[in-house]
Amino acid sequence: MATKNFSYDAPEYNVRKFHGATLTGASGRISLCAYQAMLVKSVQAAVITAGTVADTLTSYKITGTTTSTVALHTNTSATGNLGNFTSTFTLAQGDVFQILKGSDATAVYSIGVELAAVTGADVTV
Repeated sequence: MATKNFSYDAPEYNVRKFHGATLTGASGRISLCAYQAMLVKSVQAAVITAGTVADTLTSYKITGTTTSTVALHTNTSATGNLGNFTSTFTLAQGDVFQILKGSDATAVYSIGVELAAVTGADVTV
């Protein structure tokens, strides 16, 4: 496969990408590896099953051996929609983005991650 980059106004750079997953179990996590330079624009989180104790959602960016951490939310009730959290993470191709839940084995969350390609990023064609 070849890679190329496009002009700044190409649809590849203007259309948002989405990654969704369900977080379950004690210390459940979702993980994605950036296939191109990407911006993590926001994270949406909602409760599917209420937990029994306070539970924290934390996001991580892993670049090689370096990890950056941002706490998103501590859920202390059966709130249905935890909210939409903006992000400042910029992922290089091959970086890993993860969201990890706390140790409450009962709580289940639905997670949506909004991503955008960095303008000028190489794209596999």
